Amino acid sequence: MRHPTAPQPPGSRPGQSTHRSESDLANEALELYLEREQWTVEKIKTGLAQAERGDFVPDEEMEAFFAQRMDSDAQ
Repeated sequence: MRHPTAPQPPGSRPGQSTHRSESDLANEALELYLEREQWTVEKIKTGLAQAERGDFVPDEEMEAFFAQRMDSDAQ
């Protein structure tokens, strides 16, 4: 993977302090990104399934939660 970069001062190249190549860093970044995306998709699927089942927090409970937050923020 190639990318344009501006000149950098010596010793500031990504991965230089850990002796890792830019390719290794890019692969790790991509892997972390894909893991996070997979986690996000799973959470969305779980939330949609809960919504389809009508599995919600009751309105009164949410109102009490936010009222408590507003009271604590006002102090």
